[in-house]
Amino acid sequence: MNPEQTLYLKQLTVEIESGKLQGKLAKHKWGSIVKMAPNFFKLLCALQEDTNIPDTANEILNGGMKYFLSDVDFLPESLVGLSGYLDDVLVAAYVVKEVSKEVDPQYISMLWEGDKDLFLTIDDLLESASAILGENLWGKIRSSL
Repeated sequence: MNPEQTLYLKQLTVEIESGKLQGKLAKHKWGSIVKMAPNFFKLLCALQEDTNIPDTANEILNGGMKYFLSDVDFLPESLVGLSGYLDDVLVAAYVVKEVSKEVDPQYISMLWEGDKDLFLTIDDLLESASAILGENLWGKIRSSL
């Protein structure tokens, strides 16, 4: 992880943990998804650092990483708080699913630090993406990647 990513992960983790301690995530309709943000960010970083990832998959990863790190995305954390991580998690899930078309999914799963199976989690997230963000917004996000 580069210094910018390390700092971002630290800040992200503190914000998520603070939300848990304050009970915000327990009350949040999509709190269980927001809690996945650090693990998805770490997964993107791990894949991005792998020099064996094909160039086309790397382009997809770079787009996902830029989206995650951006202060200006479709749901900016600075404006909507913890809900701002919903689109980041969904983008990361979409990116990982796309990368898995070129990289062994078992290898990708080995890098995952989440509690549940990575690709079952991704399938659940992507099936719910339109309900979470709305079809129009999710379509705009996907087309921007």
